[in-house]
Amino acid sequence: MGNAFDKRTPARRRFRATIGDGAGNVRVPGKKNHVYMRRVGRSLVEDVLNVEVPARNGMPVICGSDSENPDMLQVLAVDWQSIKDAESFTYLPMHHESHELLNPDGGDDVVWVQKTQIIPLAPFPTSPASMQIWVQSDYYPWGAGWNRWPGDLTADLSTYFPEAYSGVYVLVSIDGATNALQYTAGTEYPYWPPAPEEDAIPAAPSGSVPIVAVYLW
Repeated sequence: MGNAFDKRTPARRRFRATIGDGAGNVRVPGKKNHVYMRRVGRSLVEDVLNVEVPARNGMPVICGSDSENPDMLQVLAVDWQSIKDAESFTYLPMHHESHELLNPDGGDDVVWVQKTQIIPLAPFPTSPASMQIWVQSDYYPWGAGWNRWPGDLTADLSTYFPEAYSGVYVLVSIDGATNALQYTAGTEYPYWPPAPEEDAIPAAPSGSVPIVAVYLW
């Protein structure tokens, strides 16, 4: 029976540990938000509550108890002192499960997106900047089945530069028959095409998957 006059605060336990059981297993089956961990200097595998750090195998952590839950063993923080290079572990706060639909460890704060936010075969500039574009890998329907574009750079688009004081659209597309990028140059215009501007984009060749129209001037 506790003593109502005892004002002492329970001592907090803190110790260094490593996430994982040493055999590649991290999450404890049947126990939500629990992970395996091994205390530094010991081979004993224990399970511990973890709502603070990414559940990554080999992640150095500080475990123990806090004043609010003195009898609950849990992960308290990343053990940055044990990581020589702070960037050697990619650190993301533990929250993504709550945003993922049907995630067994979350799913209570799902983030809905518009279909326009999902861009298959997304094209984007190179880094450092160049006259090429990277077309991201993805699958696309072709004939009675599907093709997979593995992802690659376009050709050097500077070869399509128009005459001086002119501009031109170059359409980049995938030839479904060969699964290769192809290029279609449109009509050249003085500086900027007349309205409606989209009419200056050349039509995609038959049997192709349009990717992006690039304006050169």
